[in-house]
Amino acid sequence: MNWWPLRLAIGFASALCMTACGPSPNDPAVKSGSLNNGGFLFQCEDGVDCHFWSAGDAEKFPRDGVALGSTFRIRYRRNEDLNVTIFDVREDSAGITVRGNPPFFTGAPDNRIAAISREGWGTIVAQTAAGGTADFVSLRVVKPDAVVVLDADDSLVRAPAKLTSVTLGAGAVKNLRIAAEAASRPLAGSLPARWTVTPDNVARIESVSDGVAKLVAVEAGKATLAVDAGGFNPQLEVTVE
Repeated sequence: MNWWPLRLAIGFASALCMTACGPSPNDPAVKSGSLNNGGFLFQCEDGVDCHFWSAGDAEKFPRDGVALGSTFRIRYRRNEDLNVTIFDVREDSAGITVRGNPPFFTGAPDNRIAAISREGWGTIVAQTAAGGTADFVSLRVVKPDAVVVLDADDSLVRAPAKLTSVTLGAGAVKNLRIAAEAASRPLAGSLPARWTVTPDNVARIESVSDGVAKLVAVEAGKATLAVDAGGFNPQLEVTVE
């Protein structure tokens, strides 16, 4: 599993318009609290979701929001714990529970947070064992208008290519991912997906792991790959030579 965590620095973006103003391409989709007790780590399922915000530019993370219907993980580390190498962080600081406040966020399996209820600004709170608030952060939840299929074999140091077709030799493998978009801009968060290929004697999905679907070419012919994710059904034409 590829993790792209990032500390959300406390105190930036304090002048964000929270309700009446619509987001612009230059608006960050995060507003941190002002308690200055620590920092949050945003973690995505497969790396692509976080790829666009993994270069340390916290003021633009997540740049365009979290996809409605997606899940993600967000951890909290107190200031005294933030000297730990960030990519090794997997748990909250001792005595801290991170929870999403309804109606924008709710709990999900495996200590995830789900953005399933509504669009808008939702708050995530780091709660102490005594029930107090250690810190909080607000994230903008955005309804996707598309789901696209990406080339998972592309390097994550740049944006993976969007695919509408793929040509393979018999026996070849292509790894694929999906990403939610709004106005052609990528959204963070991981959407559940169901992958199918018809007919499956031409090509098949051999496995899906950590958001990556492994497409295997079987024999010469044409097939259609379809993905059911977030209410969208992107399709690819698969040609096996």
